[in-house]
Amino acid sequence: GGGGGGGGGGRGAGGGGGDDAPKICICVRKRPVSSKERDRRDHDSVTVLHPTVHVHSAKLKVDGITKYLDHNSFR
Repeated sequence: GGGGGGGGGGRGAGGGGGDDAPKICICVRKRPVSSKERDRRDHDSVTVLHPTVHVHSAKLKVDGITKYLDHNSFR
């Protein structure tokens, strides 16, 4: 017999509770850019602007030649 209603699970609309607190906390330890990396003009992979962390990933386009940076932000 199946019963009806509610559901829940705490996610999405109608998840109940109204608690929007994050369920996972991730800590990142960032090392300084070395003088060699500065001399090579390497980019810094992580930028922190409290409370947001931006991760910059160097990638190649499908043509295998063109370089670009992909940015992801975490709060």
